[in-house]
Amino acid sequence: MEGRVRSRLLVLVLLALVASCAAVPPHAAGEDSFIPAASQATTRWQKLSVDGVPVGLRKLVSFCDDTRCSTEQTLRVQIQQPGEAAEQTETRLRYVEARDGRPLQATKVQQSRAASHRLAIEYRGQRLWLSQGQAFAPVAGQAVAQFPHQRQRLFAQHAKSGELLTQEWSFAQQAVEAVRYRFTPLNAPLTQALSTALTPWLTVLRWKISKDVQRQGAWQRSAIYYADGDFTVLAQYSESAGQSMWLLPCDEACRAEPLEAMSHVYQRLLRSPYRISDQALNGKVRYQLRGAPSHWQPPGTGQQSVQKEGNDWLVTVCKHCELASPEAAPVDDYLGASYWLPAKASAFAAVVDELIGQAPIAPAVKMQRLTRFVSAHMDDVATYSGYATALQAMESAQGDCTEHALMLAALARAAGIPSRVVMGVAYNNERFLGRRFVFVPHMWVEAWTGERWENFDSALGPFSAGHIALAVSHGDQADFLAMNALLDGLRIVSAVQLKSRVADTE
Repeated sequence: MEGRVRSRLLVLVLLALVASCAAVPPHAAGEDSFIPAASQATTRWQKLSVDGVPVGLRKLVSFCDDTRCSTEQTLRVQIQQPGEAAEQTETRLRYVEARDGRPLQATKVQQSRAASHRLAIEYRGQRLWLSQGQAFAPVAGQAVAQFPHQRQRLFAQHAKSGELLTQEWSFAQQAVEAVRYRFTPLNAPLTQALSTALTPWLTVLRWKISKDVQRQGAWQRSAIYYADGDFTVLAQYSESAGQSMWLLPCDEACRAEPLEAMSHVYQRLLRSPYRISDQALNGKVRYQLRGAPSHWQPPGTGQQSVQKEGNDWLVTVCKHCELASPEAAPVDDYLGASYWLPAKASAFAAVVDELIGQAPIAPAVKMQRLTRFVSAHMDDVATYSGYATALQAMESAQGDCTEHALMLAALARAAGIPSRVVMGVAYNNERFLGRRFVFVPHMWVEAWTGERWENFDSALGPFSAGHIALAVSHGDQADFLAMNALLDGLRIVSAVQLKSRVADTE
């Protein structure tokens, strides 16, 4: 099951990265394109390669009339899970801006076999409004973002100074982010690897543009662009989990070449320093985590405590202990409905009514019933579904631990139980796609059972001391991507079984 999560992580990172220099405007339902006439538009193609393997194509279409400029991007990526047929995911971005550079509208539509999402923003004056497949709602505290055509103008204005500070909308983070571009003329000798990658276009490339995004108070490298003299970005390079990703110009012959399916199932595995016994997993284990970003702190939960030691984190997980101090029931924060957790949907209310009704049942018992329901409802064969919402998972019964967690959290909230989605890793002692004794990316649920946060896992089964929480959230896809970035450098350097002072209660 978790192999799908690792491939999903990489695919979502790809979609976030390659979307960073293109955009598109919303269009009416049933309309195939916002371009009024093909002859008036500029069309370019790029091929996406991961570690030299061609896995996708991106089409960029740009158009301006007397009042506005629009850009459309369509990215298609081939993916394949072990033992399954290859499938294609598609992400379409549309941005529209006024001729003077004012941002007007943007839309992102993402589709895969079992999931479809439509996100949109629009500016009404200086105020930003966001739609997550529903009505638009205002978003407070967001700066005015720069869209593609205006960004190209700013490149031309600031290149000689060497740096541009601006703001851009991120669909992945669902926020306007501070962005820094640094410009370097391509008049110096290139490295052999870079020269080889860019050889066909060296005669027209003039600028190397490094893009950094500010997150958690620190600048993080996002991508490197290679642009011509008009500052049209022709090529793009980025890295994730040690893998190189290139978007390079692609002509008609290039587009006709077959793509290979991407199946990078080992990229997010964390090696365990030792084999952890079943006895230890049923008790208490202390882990030493290294290599995480300086701004990150693992969460303390009902069954996990954390302690800083130098640059490392000591994380203690106990199956039956209460490690974190009790806190007030967070009713306001973890009972609400959202796009990813539509807890007020009638489908969830019907399940809660059937399983629980109005009987005076303890929250922990309610959660056990809901957990068993999700385990039985979801297909035994995990499938990649492009990060479905909880309702989509309910309707399709397809997905992996991500859909399990979102669906269980939505059901818990529908039952009046505060719940949050936990993103982390889980230990695997058995052979997993040829590997043993590894931690795999995983998601599960914590519910407030009246006195503490308690863990429930409908995908892998009972919670154990092999579950390490790296983040808690409302299940937003942006949080999922943030965990992906965290896993790039994280290592588990020690795992020590501790004697629990709390008797086993099961």
